Amino acid sequence: MDIKKKSSLKVLLKVLTADFMCLVLLLFYMVFYRSFWLVNNIVFGICEILVMLMLLADYAMKQGSFLRSQVNFHGLDECENFGFTIGLISTVPSYLSIVFLLLGKLKILGNTVAVYYLTNTFFAPIFNLFSLNFNPPEKNASVASAVAANTTWLSIIVALILPFSMILVCYYFFKIGYNNVDLKSLLVYKRSKKK
Repeated sequence: MDIKKKSSLKVLLKVLTADFMCLVLLLFYMVFYRSFWLVNNIVFGICEILVMLMLLADYAMKQGSFLRSQVNFHGLDECENFGFTIGLISTVPSYLSIVFLLLGKLKILGNTVAVYYLTNTFFAPIFNLFSLNFNPPEKNASVASAVAANTTWLSIIVALILPFSMILVCYYFFKIGYNNVDLKSLLVYKRSKKK
């Protein structure tokens, strides 16, 4: 199999890994979601998105470095913008689940929020905020049933926008790895020059 194809498929494993890690965080979120509902959604939402973005950034940077060495030593074609491709592939599960979410909103399918939650665990708390218009669910209602009943067009637009962060992170961190930029020295020396 071609090296670029392997890199493209491995990013889906990274997304699955991020989804699993965020599922663990989501369990803690579910324990505390009733108390401090708004703050809880914002904090867990940011944490889960950062976990996913850090995993993708690490992968993209390592793939950029690896493919640069393949270009230099094994004659692989230049692929400086391959990070964009990796980013696009990483969003495929998200956008497929958004299609299901749209079909559920249009009443073509039943409750499709569960599909969205399973494939986008890292975006779930932020999606909940916009689905419920920043109001906590009623006392006896679960978050999933409240979100399914109240999914707004604004929440679907937010769901469409959030995966762009995956594309941007993959693109820029692939470039950093591909161009062999040393982030540690760049950050340390910039800070010491400011003093």
